Amino acid sequence: MSTRGRLLLDLCNDAYLTILNGSSSLPGSHSSATSFQRRRNSHGHPITLKTVIDYFIITSFLLPSVSKLNVSPKTEWSDHSPITLNIIAPCTPPTTTSPRYAPRRPTIHLPLRTDTDFFQDHILHSEPPSHSSQLTSLYGHASSTPLPLPPIKIYTDSSCSNAGRPNARSGASVFFGNHSHPLNISARVSGAQTNNHGELLAVLIAIQKAHAKRRLEIYSDSEYIIHSIVFRAPNEAQSNWSCTNGDICHKAAAAG
Repeated sequence: MSTRGRLLLDLCNDAYLTILNGSSSLPGSHSSATSFQRRRNSHGHPITLKTVIDYFIITSFLLPSVSKLNVSPKTEWSDHSPITLNIIAPCTPPTTTSPRYAPRRPTIHLPLRTDTDFFQDHILHSEPPSHSSQLTSLYGHASSTPLPLPPIKIYTDSSCSNAGRPNARSGASVFFGNHSHPLNISARVSGAQTNNHGELLAVLIAIQKAHAKRRLEIYSDSEYIIHSIVFRAPNEAQSNWSCTNGDICHKAAAAG
């Protein structure tokens, strides 16, 4: 057990708190991992580190009111599993008076001995970066000096026949708004033969073919594209793009 784990147990003992995860007397499914961190092993293969770092810790006063605790299965939109706690609270009229006893919240001081300890302490006491600042850090600014020319409108799409089967075939297309435009292209998709793979490849081709100094407006009917590039990209970049189609997302971020 780590030093932080011992401090957590000491806190629970000193403040009469109970960790609910894994309690054999509590109904529900709550013995599974809550954190799934994607990494790469020494051979470069993607692996998932499964740990329990999300807890429900409760006072002894509320313990009899807990009816169920569930740790949901891993989702695609987060590297943490949702946790649900059901509490049956008695109906009592509201009071405007202060309670006679208010337990003091213990102050925890983590040991700061190594550079990693100081780095973690700095992160814990810093405001998390906004989503827009993470996107700027990943993709950069659209243009440092605005150009008088309007943005280039590009339309991307993909299709896949026999999806999910061994003989699946996927294609990607990029349309620059004019049927005779020299940059219009349609191509067979290499690698995974899926529609999502083709959708991402089409966006990558559009970025690579467009003028480097022009702003782009890329139009796609794929919700997967929007979530991959706009919402999930900052987290996937931190995990070294170990997600599905991470190689294309990485190239798109570098090309942007």
